Amino acid sequence: MTISEKIFALKSVSPFNLLRDSEIVLIAQEARVKRFEPDEYVSSPDKPLRRLHVVTGGEVTAATGGNVLPIFGVKPLLYNQGATEILRAGKGGATCLTIKRGNFFTIANECPSLIVGFVELAEQGQVL
Repeated sequence: MTISEKIFALKSVSPFNLLRDSEIVLIAQEARVKRFEPDEYVSSPDKPLRRLHVVTGGEVTAATGGNVLPIFGVKPLLYNQGATEILRAGKGGATCLTIKRGNFFTIANECPSLIVGFVELAEQGQVL
């Protein structure tokens, strides 16, 4: 995935769409592409999440059923804990942009509007 593709992928997901272009570019430069095979485990409650995940292709599903929102890992990163449930790639697999925990905190410090956006989404039950 090129840097331009990462930028467009991030801008298509709220709250990243609230950021300035210069902020998105910095995040896109740090984001890494992670592809998950169909039904591959993405995370589980017994293992802390070390990265923020932004789903850019395919889907991630919860063991209890249903698709997971396009961003997950915010709460586990903030509180150094595992996911609240088992997450797996969907039948067609999934592609995520991932951001390391340390970079997540740097981004949070440099882009407070992103954190405000995460809080607003969490209040609506839209962030894991």
